[in-house]
This record gives sequence, structure tokens and C-alpha cells, in this order.
Amino acid sequence: MASNLDVVSVGVASAAGNPNFGVGRLPGQDVFGSGRVRVFLSSGTFIVPPGVTSIRVRCHGAGGSGGNGSNNPGRATGGGGGGFAMKTIAVTPGTSYGVTVGKGGVPNPTSPISQGFAGGTSSFGGLLSGTGGGAGQAVHATQALNGGAGGSGFGGDVNFTGGRGGNLLSNSGTFQASGGGGCATILGSGGNGGDATATSTVATGGGGALFDGGSLSGSVGGHTPGGGVGGKGSDTLDNTNTLGGPSLFGDFSPAGTIGFSAAPSWAIIRFVGDGIFGGGGPSGTANMHGGPGAGGGATSSGRAGDGGVFGGGGSSISGASLTGGKGGVGAGGGANYANGSTNTGGPGGDGLVLVEW
Repeated sequence: MASNLDVVSVGVASAAGNPNFGVGRLPGQDVFGSGRVRVFLSSGTFIVPPGVTSIRVRCHGAGGSGGNGSNNPGRATGGGGGGFAMKTIAVTPGTSYGVTVGKGGVPNPTSPISQGFAGGTSSFGGLLSGTGGGAGQAVHATQALNGGAGGSGFGGDVNFTGGRGGNLLSNSGTFQASGGGGCATILGSGGNGGDATATSTVATGGGGALFDGGSLSGSVGGHTPGGGVGGKGSDTLDNTNTLGGPSLFGDFSPAGTIGFSAAPSWAIIRFVGDGIFGGGGPSGTANMHGGPGAGGGATSSGRAGDGGVFGGGGSSISGASLTGGKGGVGAGGGANYANGSTNTGGPGGDGLVLVEW
């Protein structure tokens, strides 16, 4: 894959009816300068073009991978989401800036117990950075266990923290696993993976770009859905399929379907991050992925749901050959804790650096 993409936007600066998310236009929800954008998908160099004296830069750190285990009993937690920083910088044409794009934490195949790996830091010329999310944890015990910490933003005009992996807070329950945290974005700090204070076998959904995955408490086991861009994943106390968190527009993805949200007619999607409207992945069924910006759903029947762009992966429990959900761009991977030597936690999503001028 190329190290960056150069996208030219034409005629969008005066577009009417763009969303304001209820609080007025947020920084980054406009067309900067001439509307040119370079998206760095891997590390490289940015050279200021002729005639350009101001740029705006966004750095998303990478997500940590989820923990994994197969001993009975045990716990594993999701990885943290990357931090975010955005800054407008006065520049001189021809000046070169080094760009680092953090790599997501990879799954750790070590059996029977393995910690995840932290995500890498994304940075621009030493001026601003988004640090990577922390590694998910795993333990052969029924002790409380924290999720991977969220990364932080540094040096920006706007700095936000990534969501953490879900915390497992009880001291009983055979298998427990938690979802990964969402990456921080222009919307704010990332949502956390779902927590559990339950005393039974549980798995929780991934955090979205803004809202948490569903949580569990009490003595009845189950699995929870992912957080959506418009709201938290619902909490549940049973093993029925549960709707994910709502999209930005309040719609829910039906149980047994992948999280979604169709782009509205006014949407101007120039690059990744402009179209984070989606709903969370429902729980209970395999492969219930989150929509754009939303977390994946948890499961005990197969592979957990992946996070959408900037959304954390869901977690999986109980059966053999299961895998925690993948984190979306900059988001944490979900954990897995189950019987079976081929299980793994989900990988964290790679970071992102975006330059506008």
C-alpha cells in the first residue's frame, strides 16, 4: 500500500447543511485552506508545497491488541485506543517534516496465557503526537483486571485521550473478556470497552469513537454490544442478542446484523474520519462488526465483531478457535478467553496522520 494518498477536494467549502453534532461546528469539520489533504498510512516525509504558509495536522495513535487466554479460570482485557492531537502550524514552503505512523499492537499467539502489545505513537515533526493505546492483559485467575490504557494527545490545539479497554472488576466467574477502546477523534475522547462487575462468564463489546461498549453486572452471564457514535452500547443480563449503541442519527442495527448507518445526503466524506456515523455491532452472534466509528459486538459463538473506523473490537469467550475483534483505525483490539489453543486476542488498528493545506 502506498505511504500516503493525495486527495483534492473541489467546491465543498461553502456547502450548506453540514452536521454540527448539536454543539456548533467542531474544529476539523470544515475545509482547511485550499482543501488539499494528504493521508499518511505509514511513516514518511511531508514537504510543504510552494506557496503554502499554514497547514493543519491530525495525529491518531495506534490501538493496543487484546489479551488472550485458555486456562480455566481466567480473564483477558481489551487493548486501549490511540490518542489524538490536531494543530494548525505556520510553515515555510519547501520545509520537510518527518511523519511517524504508529503500528497497531499485534495479536500475541503465546499459549495458554498472553498479554497483548501496545500500539505505536503517531507524530508530526516532533510538534504534535498521539500516543498508542496500552496492551490488553490476561491472567489465569479470577482476580480483577484492568483493560489497556488509552493513549494521549500532545502538542495540539486540540488533544484527546483514547478509550481504555474494558475493566473486569469482580473476583469470580470462570471466563471473562472485555472489548477494546475506541480511538480519540475530532469528536472527543474515545469510548471505553465495556466493563464487567458480573460474577459469571461474560464478554463485553468494544467502545466506539465516542461512547462505551455495553457493561455487565450481577450474577447472570452474557455478552454485550458495541458502543455507537450516538450512544452507549446497551447493558444486558442474559445471553440474548442485544442491539448495539445507536448511530449518530438514533437508528439501531437489528440483532443478528452488522452495525450500520447509511451516509446522509449532506455528508461530504473526503477522507477517513469524515463519515463516522455508525451504530455498534449487536452481541450474541459471530462477526457482528461495528459501523463507521462504532465498536464491535461480543460473542460466545464464534469470532467477535471488529470495530468500524476508530471503533474498538468486541471480545469473545467460551468456545474453541475464537478470536477477539480487530480494532478499527487507531482503536484497541478485543480480548479472548476461551478453551482452545488456537485462540487469539484481536489486533489493534494502525494509527493515522493527516495533513491539510
